[in-house]
Amino acid sequence: MSLTFVNHNGDPITDSRMAAMRAQGAELERMRRLAAKADPVSVHKGWRVSGIAPGLLDEAKQAHERLCQMAQKAGGKPPEPLR
Repeated sequence: MSLTFVNHNGDPITDSRMAAMRAQGAELERMRRLAAKADPVSVHKGWRVSGIAPGLLDEAKQAHERLCQMAQKAGGKPPEPLR
């Protein structure tokens, strides 16, 4: 005894059509997961944006400079240079 799948008209669905529907469902699930995972800020007009945000590098350099000054005042060893 085996299962036979039919469409809403009662016509049988072939194995190849069932495989195509499964592949389509898997692709839709993959796209849904990608959309849920994507950060809306990192997408611009459909293009994925990567890199350092404007001003973030300058803030890091200033924080590193403050850390170097604090280490120098305390008489300790300065941290490694920022690369």
